[in-house]
Amino acid sequence: MVRDRQRAEAGAVVTEGPEGITLGRLWQDGAVGLRAAGVENAVNEAAWILEAALGVSRLTLLVEGGRVAPTASRRRAKEWLARRLAGEPLQYILGTQEFYGLDFMVTPSVLIPRPETEGLVKETLRLLSENGSIGPLAVADIGTGSGCIPVAVARALPAARLWATDLSSAALEVARLNAVRHGVADRIDFGEGNLFAPLRGRGLEGTFTVVLSNPPYITDREF
Repeated sequence: MVRDRQRAEAGAVVTEGPEGITLGRLWQDGAVGLRAAGVENAVNEAAWILEAALGVSRLTLLVEGGRVAPTASRRRAKEWLARRLAGEPLQYILGTQEFYGLDFMVTPSVLIPRPETEGLVKETLRLLSENGSIGPLAVADIGTGSGCIPVAVARALPAARLWATDLSSAALEVARLNAVRHGVADRIDFGEGNLFAPLRGRGLEGTFTVVLSNPPYITDREF
């Protein structure tokens, strides 16, 4: 009941007078609303949403806070703030998430890349560096999702060839776009299917230097 009341109060925070609403007021009201809804980093999250929705920088929000926000972008900002108040992850609202120093497109079709997953990339690069390899590097990523793992590896290893699989065609579309975004699409072969199925029958058995996977929702017992 307390949380419901907070959300109701938060949803009514962003107000608008006859002359519109200023950038500073939109930021202030957005931060107050997010804080009331239990968002810990409310001030920064409100700023990130406004920066993306209004097409302005943090400096503009700080220095030109008295400027009236344009109608179209103001409506978009208020819509995005409302989505965050409803509990939608910030990354899906903004459409991006940083991973291994790279900016990745994310949609509800993929899981949001997590910072701890960077450890998988780091460990892979460490092992390859310490042990070396005979012949060209061939890397497979099973259940690729947004493609963050193979794209990060491909960026770090310019000579590597990669294969990535996923059961979801929607996830693979996001992964392909991320590969294009970071200039490695010509070195990653994406295949749709369950686990290793897209790799079978292609003469790839025994050729992989490394096989990677960061599957979601694994229970402690399964692990």
